Amino acid sequence: MAPGSLAGGVTVRPLEPADFLDVSTCCNELAPMIPDLEENIVGGKVTGLVACDEMGLAMGAIVGMLDVDASLNGSPVPLPCVRLLFIEVNKRYRGEGVGRLLVERFIQQQKSKNIACMTTTLFKNYTDGSAFLEKHGFRAERVDRNKLSLKLNLWSDFGVIDVPDDDLS
Repeated sequence: MAPGSLAGGVTVRPLEPADFLDVSTCCNELAPMIPDLEENIVGGKVTGLVACDEMGLAMGAIVGMLDVDASLNGSPVPLPCVRLLFIEVNKRYRGEGVGRLLVERFIQQQKSKNIACMTTTLFKNYTDGSAFLEKHGFRAERVDRNKLSLKLNLWSDFGVIDVPDDDLS
């Protein structure tokens, strides 16, 4: 089995600028709600992953955008953060672990890029979505009227590194 593949032929690959049509077709519930999504995908302004079947057809996608966040642990310095725009798996593939795979791989990808945190905002009544993200470590940060903000801290050391004692003079 190839790296990035699951039994059943599901492969996860990085989002490419040419993927807008595939993403907008398979993610037809959420993708149309994201302003400037086509411009941002085609222009390479977003990061993400696409899950494909054995024939290469898109089954689902996760898309985020680089952001900065200064609220992590009260930091006065803006930290690299990715704002999750959406995750969606086409209806016919739901319940097969594709969404779980996309989120897990996306989190790994962001950690490897040294991203400090991931955030997203959902409608408060979308309890399935918030429960799904909470299973992957996201925590509710704030509730504003009908919206829920969730955050996942990826840095455990908040950028602190070991310094040899002889460098402290």
